[in-house]
Amino acid sequence: MQEIIVKMGDLELTTKPGVILIAPSLGSCVGLAVYDQKSRIAGMVHIVLPDSNVKHNLNTEEKIGKYADIAIPALLGKMLSLGSKRENLIIKIAGGAQMFNLKGDSSIMNIGAKNIEAVENAVKGMNLVVNNADTGGNTGRTLKLNAFNGNFYLKVIGQQEIEF
Repeated sequence: MQEIIVKMGDLELTTKPGVILIAPSLGSCVGLAVYDQKSRIAGMVHIVLPDSNVKHNLNTEEKIGKYADIAIPALLGKMLSLGSKRENLIIKIAGGAQMFNLKGDSSIMNIGAKNIEAVENAVKGMNLVVNNADTGGNTGRTLKLNAFNGNFYLKVIGQQEIEF
């Protein structure tokens, strides 16, 4: 099996059955994995921030997977253009932790919670649903998707990897 590491801000897509997509070290970032059960197309994005509007001079060198509002439509659009059907998609998300204990009004700096909300809204905005989620808390995670059989795996720091 070939492993493809989906780094911060990356978007990966595969039609090869011998590939495992891996979004490691998901702290406040959110990993979104999508699998088409019929066409066996697999995709993953490692989202860093909720909204591209916070950066007024978004440039073309910016990674397409960095912002939830553009990453999710881009990933799902690519999958649909390759023949995926909405009714066959399984979508799972992980991450969005509050990694630092901040004093005072920590909601301003809780990027994890904002990322979760942005991801859920972007998926909903495309008339799709998140089938399973392991989000929030204060622990990092790794999300994996096996493109051969569509199995999703989750590894929470300090715990055993589980099928997700």
